[in-house]
Amino acid sequence: MQAAVIYSNLGWTYSLLGQKEQAIKYCEQGLRIFQELEKRAGEGMMRNYLGDIYVDLGQHNKALEHYEQALHIFEELVGQLAIGLQIRKAAPEPAKRRRRARSRRRRRLPFQTNGVGLLFHPSTVCSNQSMTSWAFLGC
Repeated sequence: MQAAVIYSNLGWTYSLLGQKEQAIKYCEQGLRIFQELEKRAGEGMMRNYLGDIYVDLGQHNKALEHYEQALHIFEELVGQLAIGLQIRKAAPEPAKRRRRARSRRRRRLPFQTNGVGLLFHPSTVCSNQSMTSWAFLGC
């Protein structure tokens, strides 16, 4: 995914420098990588960038295609986020959730932690990300 972000940055920079054809090349490479990784937010961002570039080139039909696809992607992501927030709102209060999670984790572990806990637990990685990271990483 890092390569897709780099291509995105290169494309946007070339666009700002007025080198639109070069910008399109890099943005399309970034778009392909985001699509392969199924990172919808990255794909939406790249389609929005491409729409901006095509507007600058006067190719309004191509710009409109990219903007409509970006809009569809972002509406889909907002819907998913809204569902996630509804589920979280319906969940028990945080203290009870933490106690339940600790209890489940202890039952899963083949050893006792004696109250020290784990320094790193893979299941907590995505839950600690920001909303933006959630969108890009699919957490």
